[in-house]
Amino acid sequence: VAGGKEVREVAKAMKRLGIKPTVILSSPYVRAMETAEIVRQGLGLKKEYLLETDFLRPGSEHSDLVRELRAYSSEEK
Repeated sequence: VAGGKEVREVAKAMKRLGIKPTVILSSPYVRAMETAEIVRQGLGLKKEYLLETDFLRPGSEHSDLVRELRAYSSEEK
């Protein structure tokens, strides 16, 4: 992945800050999934934390993505 080094550094910084997402959503595009995988690994999260969503494809309604994100955040509670 081009820029993979930078993504790894960002993931390390996130981990140092104690950021632990309940889910990492990615568009199904190969490069996006590769980048999301680098973040997942950098945060030390299990594979099930990384999910594809069609709501990150061009032309998708942002309200659908917001609804999906809210569903994941309410699962945490």
